[in-house]
Amino acid sequence: MKSKEQITIPDHTGKRETRLLAFVWNCGFFSRDVSDEKIIEMWRKSPARSLDDPEDETFYDVECLTPDELAGRINDESFAHTEDYVRFINVSPDLLYPDRK
Repeated sequence: MKSKEQITIPDHTGKRETRLLAFVWNCGFFSRDVSDEKIIEMWRKSPARSLDDPEDETFYDVECLTPDELAGRINDESFAHTEDYVRFINVSPDLLYPDRK
């Protein structure tokens, strides 16, 4: 799993590229119909408590994986019995790190 500081987006000839990343979170953290921006916001803030259940005292994380990392997890059967949602998002540095210029 990449840390929040390790994710980089290549910059070629002054043009920023986007990168497809998989964001993975437990279904107890928040629903699957939130915006991409909310998922990235919660990735930055995690670990955090459930957005949907104020009684839930569990701390949840949003993971950010490359497609290959997610495929490895699925192929190793360590994903089959989890209660996780997955969203693939094409991200740019501005979306991941809005405070950086």
